[in-house]
Amino acid sequence: MQALRKQLILWSAVLLLAVVAAFLLPRLKLLEDAGYVLIGWGQWEIELTAVALVLIFVIGFVLFYAAIRLVGLLIRLPVVMRQRREQARSEAAFQSLIQGLRQASEGNWEQAERQLIEHAAVSAHSLVHYLTAARAAHRRGATKARDEYLRKAIEEAPDAELAAKLTAAELHLESGDFNRALESLKRLEKIAPANAQVLKLLHQVYVQLGEWEALTRLIPRLKKNKVLMEADLRLLE
Repeated sequence: MQALRKQLILWSAVLLLAVVAAFLLPRLKLLEDAGYVLIGWGQWEIELTAVALVLIFVIGFVLFYAAIRLVGLLIRLPVVMRQRREQARSEAAFQSLIQGLRQASEGNWEQAERQLIEHAAVSAHSLVHYLTAARAAHRRGATKARDEYLRKAIEEAPDAELAAKLTAAELHLESGDFNRALESLKRLEKIAPANAQVLKLLHQVYVQLGEWEALTRLIPRLKKNKVLMEADLRLLE
């Protein structure tokens, strides 16, 4: 695209010079004695030195080229400004993510949540923002905010439903809400029946709920997908 634009400018300049030359040449008369050029137009005549005429051509070309560049810049200006704004937003979102992850790793849950949510909506990594913010909200006991972030994570990245609902199941399990954890895991079991993390969490929920019959049916898949150690499997059997 850039090369095409340069070629367009070059050929436009050549065309302009050709038009000017076609206009002036029939009207030019070189004065034999002093290297002057006489330009005639009707009753008007302009006498110039050959050097002055060349300078006029050069200056005209430069002005034309500058005008073309200026017009091109003005045409591109809205796009350039939009790209710069988007780049600035992306950079701010990335820095927000880095700071939020650092705060979360240090256990500063409230600060982490605030940092992560600030630019989550415009981030290219919104899923990470929302899932980490959900964990931070969960750690500080804000279950309503946690569930809202999990919902937004699925909205922003529908193809990452497994990651979002696994996080939800983990947090429900951690908070002792075993029925909600089981509800999420049952849906995930249909999406990814061989996923090791889904099976591992199902095992934990069944144990907590005392669902021994369901746990017995789960054991073959735990073995097949090597979710638990052999010693743990023998205990279940």
